[in-house]
Amino acid sequence: MTFEEAAGLGTGLGTAVLCLFSELHLPVSIDQLRDGQSTKSEVAVQQHEREFVLVAGGSTATGTRAIQLLKLAGLRPIATCSPANFDLALRFGAEKVFDYHSPTCAADVRAYTDGELAYALDCVTQSDTTQLCYSSIGRAGGRYVSLEPFRDTVAQTRPLTIEPSWVMGLTIFGHKVDLEGEYGREARPHDRQLGVQAFVAIQSLLDRGLIDTHPVKRMPGRWNGVVEGVDVIRSQALSGQKLVYSVA
Repeated sequence: MTFEEAAGLGTGLGTAVLCLFSELHLPVSIDQLRDGQSTKSEVAVQQHEREFVLVAGGSTATGTRAIQLLKLAGLRPIATCSPANFDLALRFGAEKVFDYHSPTCAADVRAYTDGELAYALDCVTQSDTTQLCYSSIGRAGGRYVSLEPFRDTVAQTRPLTIEPSWVMGLTIFGHKVDLEGEYGREARPHDRQLGVQAFVAIQSLLDRGLIDTHPVKRMPGRWNGVVEGVDVIRSQALSGQKLVYSVA
């Protein structure tokens, strides 16, 4: 693993851990993740008995991390992304990938999951991806988690059957997030404890070669380049690679 690949590893993994093992309340544990259940005992768990989890934005840095963790924990990750990134999502462990541009995307997800999808992680968090996730979740409902504040107008379309939330990645440090408005959070010691447990498990998976790194693109410019990179991210959703800057 290069320094650039390592630099792009932590944030996406921490965010994915909070989404999957805290907010979504998935029926798996950190111990199952550490053991790499899908590599050891997959034959003992019938495929139809494992839960589907939809990752919208499966080719983003957090998306590929989430797909890997879901697969290793013994679940069935499915993803949405553009066709150009299908191979990337599949390489990281997605069981099936859907084109989010397709007008039948949500219907295709429901058909593939037999209308039983109960968990959705939205790594893009735009009104159309929130709607896509809500339309993909089965009639019985479930949980939806995003990486930014979600559109309440969409959430109110299914207030009784889907429980939405969104993750502020800084809570993994266990301290109060002193930001304005809805980005501020009180200290969440549980997130810190979860992060410690998860990163111990992830180190074990890394040592066994079970975690792959998201593609990185080394960028020039040092600190000035970082500022330009932030502008790039603000203007367009980045997928398929993570920008890494050397500032030393």
